[in-house]
Amino acid sequence: MKSGVVWRRKMRRLVWALGLGTLLLARAAAAVDPTCFPVGGGGVPFQPGLPDWWTGTSTYDDPRWIHSYGYSAGPESFNALLDATSATNKALVLRWHVTGDGGGASTGDQVWVGFYNPTTTVGTVFQFTRDALVNTAGGGVAAGVMSANAWTQTGTGGWSSMTVPATIVSQARLDAFCDTSGLPVTCDEWIIRARIPVTAAGGGVDLGDTFNMWFELDADHGGTATTDVLKFPLGAANVDPTALPLTFPPPLGSGGSTAWNPINETGSGTCAAGVSIEAEDISVTNALGTGTTLDVNSTNNFNVRPTNFTATSYNGNAIQARLRIADWGSSLGNNPQWDAVPDPSCAAATGPLNPQVGQNGQFDLTCSWTLTPGQKCDYGHADGCAPDSGGFKYPHQCIIADLTSPVVTVPFSTSSAWNNFNFDHSSKLERLARIDIGTLSPRDVYVYIQTNNMPAKVEPAPPATGEANGQVNGQAAGGLPSRALSAAAKDRLGALASTLVPGRVTEKESQSLQALVTAGKLRYSDVAKVMPTYTAYVWNDTGTTVKTKNGTAKLLSPQPSFTLFVSHDGSLAGWKHAFTGANGATVTEIAHNFYRIGVDSHGSVEVLTSIEAVEPGPGPRPPWMIWLIALILLVFVIVVYRLVRG
Repeated sequence: MKSGVVWRRKMRRLVWALGLGTLLLARAAAAVDPTCFPVGGGGVPFQPGLPDWWTGTSTYDDPRWIHSYGYSAGPESFNALLDATSATNKALVLRWHVTGDGGGASTGDQVWVGFYNPTTTVGTVFQFTRDALVNTAGGGVAAGVMSANAWTQTGTGGWSSMTVPATIVSQARLDAFCDTSGLPVTCDEWIIRARIPVTAAGGGVDLGDTFNMWFELDADHGGTATTDVLKFPLGAANVDPTALPLTFPPPLGSGGSTAWNPINETGSGTCAAGVSIEAEDISVTNALGTGTTLDVNSTNNFNVRPTNFTATSYNGNAIQARLRIADWGSSLGNNPQWDAVPDPSCAAATGPLNPQVGQNGQFDLTCSWTLTPGQKCDYGHADGCAPDSGGFKYPHQCIIADLTSPVVTVPFSTSSAWNNFNFDHSSKLERLARIDIGTLSPRDVYVYIQTNNMPAKVEPAPPATGEANGQVNGQAAGGLPSRALSAAAKDRLGALASTLVPGRVTEKESQSLQALVTAGKLRYSDVAKVMPTYTAYVWNDTGTTVKTKNGTAKLLSPQPSFTLFVSHDGSLAGWKHAFTGANGATVTEIAHNFYRIGVDSHGSVEVLTSIEAVEPGPGPRPPWMIWLIALILLVFVIVVYRLVRG
């Protein structure tokens, strides 16, 4: 399946150089290459075609999104495909996905998406709002589920309300995962899908082959006065839903607002590919295994394996990676907590001259680090040590790789990535994490804890007999609810797919999963569907506010999240987890699993993540045993009494 993984990643990254690297950072007066949404329909093995929910039953995580253009920041992401199955009725296939929406479920959870035809100068904006307060799978636009509204303008005229085309209404979908066990109701994960035909005759809006597009995704953390916003493009003005009549960022830009992104829906033209890297491409191998844990007693061998999606073949040493590490947790940018790997070879890790790396091939950039006695003290925390750095560090590290080309010109569609995922074993696991805002001024940081396959109570596991030990109809054996694995994920898992029980992954099975990730055969998202998973999503307070229907809310900026995959051997009754401050840090829970932490001028705080696998206690005694114990106690009392009485 290596070729399948490369094929998926090529299609997903094909336009990334145009998406953010160019559109968001180099948006100047000069023309920019348009973002090209890949044409869908190739599907995956055994599942051809598009992720079709408008005529079929495709779920939000259908593997056929594998080709899509992707754009994300923190826990919000966007994907897009072009449905070109009919040359005259093409359509945009769009998905917005929020995975960490802390606080009470709020009517401020919504997507605004706009399209502008530069030929007719007509702009159209749609609003899709998550109304559901219960688990909803593929819900349509209906009372209590999701609402849809639309506005239009021509030229520079004002925006006026319009009726949402019936086709767009009927083909919009909402998926929501909500906890209704207490108040307020929380919906920490939700997905909005929309299919927008690009002609009015097809039931959509007339856009032509090239048009401009904008969207704003608002995740309102209800009851906490905070909102997380993902914008495309980044420089577009915020929507103010409290100011009537409504106005939207101008499609051509003005007044400090960036122009909407140019889109080429033909998939042809100047859509550049590049060399790209993802979290799974970064690891360190030592005597402890492969992952992100340093070993103080053996050589740490770092591997960075970016993929070449261009048509040009490069020497294996044509690019290099600068490797930095930081204590496991959430750190920003170039702040002091991101330390260079001490060995000089890791300042410019590179590969051998030959063989060349052709299209779809992977570079293998390597360097190694063997710790000195002082460095062992830094990371080993031995008694009587005086650390070289002036402070102790964690053996578990985040690793970031920045790619450059020292000689030849190489395009990078994604020039850096970090690996912030860890595998560990639990009956009770406590792990320190550092949350670092770098050189930002003192401010509040917000953390939302999301777990998967970690319910507070599970039923006893049934006997392991063939299919009974696996997942049936999306319900994991032993009472652990889980989102079913796709056929493609099962294919990547291979023989493990028939024996794994979501939520009941042993240490040996965990090691096998980690090896598949390291080999590029499995994604972290696949692992999260079967292993108990603990993820901390992190934001910092920007100091600015936005207006929502619920009032003024603080605007949050996402930082890297950090994740633990936890295995457990033996019987299991449920899971407990906690998130607390360490070494003087104060953590305040402001909503269920949603926390606020004040970070002072030092720029960082330590927190303690605690995960415990609760094992079953002794069951109730049978009645005959209770009577037997009572009889023994009675005899004992009589004997003592008679002895006392002489």
